[in-house]
Amino acid sequence: MSISSGVMRHVCVLKRATSSADDVGQPIKTWNTLETFWARVLSFPVGEQLIGEQTGAYMNYTITTRKTAAEPGDRIETEGHTIEIRSVGIKDFIDGIEATIEGVERVS
Repeated sequence: MSISSGVMRHVCVLKRATSSADDVGQPIKTWNTLETFWARVLSFPVGEQLIGEQTGAYMNYTITTRKTAAEPGDRIETEGHTIEIRSVGIKDFIDGIEATIEGVERVS
């Protein structure tokens, strides 16, 4: 059974980066909005972690919604948080499709 509409209480904005060059040829990353959707957002503090080459305090997130265009490398903005998407899992149920998105946010 797919996720109930009643538990999707967070408005999420899905963004994807595009790259271009400025006037002197330096790369510029711009985040463009792909879609806005309702979701259940759960956060889990993980303490200090090393991600890439940066050590800091991070929060892990699990975001559950209906079908979405989200991909690893995209980001979700919700309630003042910017969550970097690490993985997206899709489940197909008789009554609809459910997407589970795993992400991380640096908090310090």
